[in-house]
Amino acid sequence: MIRVAFFDIDGTLLEMGNPHMSESTIQALFQLREKGIKIVIATGRSTLRMPELPISFDGYINFNGQYCVVENKIIYENCLQNDEVQKIIENAHAMNKGVGLAGLNFFGCNLYDERLARYLKNTRPDYPLLNNFKDHAKEKIFQMVIPVSKEEEEILFKGTKNSKAVRWSSMAADIIPKQGGKQIGIQRVLDAYHISNEEAIAFGDGENDIPMLKMVGCGIAMGNASNLVKEVANHVTDVVQKDGILKALKILHIL
Repeated sequence: MIRVAFFDIDGTLLEMGNPHMSESTIQALFQLREKGIKIVIATGRSTLRMPELPISFDGYINFNGQYCVVENKIIYENCLQNDEVQKIIENAHAMNKGVGLAGLNFFGCNLYDERLARYLKNTRPDYPLLNNFKDHAKEKIFQMVIPVSKEEEEILFKGTKNSKAVRWSSMAADIIPKQGGKQIGIQRVLDAYHISNEEAIAFGDGENDIPMLKMVGCGIAMGNASNLVKEVANHVTDVVQKDGILKALKILHIL
């Protein structure tokens, strides 16, 4: 029996670039709640770049698993090591790459980078620049965003050992602690509710969702997901704009 459902946001709850949730998705979320099933966000977005959603969730996992809140209570947080933040910024500067820093109460970049701007536009139209970037870089950093390819990651991480890249786009990488990921946040939420992995379902579309889909009892890949994501999923549903979430829940007899 499913007792909790985890949802990625971009490309899953929301069509990429569209801030409005479809009626069928809203319907599915309310029906899950009526059946007593917990609904939880699991996103790479920072806490400050969350969209306005038409329903409140029981829990929120932000920064690709590094910050978890259940029923308005912080149950887990995991920051990047400050020395590694500084080293990655140094390496990115040598590569002529812009850097985005995501803290709990701030998000912004050190300079304008066209590729980084295109990446960030998927979640919000603005491109925030931090006036006190160096000072913010000394604070708690839950995630960094840098427009590097997979091939450039080795250069970016030179001199570090406790950070890694996770991706949902080829344009940039989200940098998080090596012992991090959405699956870590999900496990914390499951523990908080005393729910087993087998009693959980998760929906996602990006490569950063793969560990999440693999760890739950039923992992659902959206129709707009990459082949890598679809290969690990228990079920592949329709695209988000064609009622993918509602269709999957009905086919699996959860609703």
